[in-house]
Amino acid sequence: MAADSPFPLAPVAPSERLSSLDVLRGAALLGIALVNIIFSGLPLAAGFNPNVAGGATGPNLLAFFPNTSCLMEKCAGPSPSCSAPAPIT
Repeated sequence: MAADSPFPLAPVAPSERLSSLDVLRGAALLGIALVNIIFSGLPLAAGFNPNVAGGATGPNLLAFFPNTSCLMEKCAGPSPSCSAPAPIT
């Protein structure tokens, strides 16, 4: 950024911060971290099959389904299986 910029880069004053926006950003970062923990610390197949690491019972299964159904689908975007089928001509 140029030194003669009309918008200096500086932290905002605490009175100007929006706490609800900070909470929303924190929730977004937590969701990103939860998805990345699985793919960074476990074998790749563990993201799709709970039996690969930890098993499919109890707390492992309880953590697997919300992570795959809510968080991973939001981060990955639409998959080809979610697109509309081609029209039959």
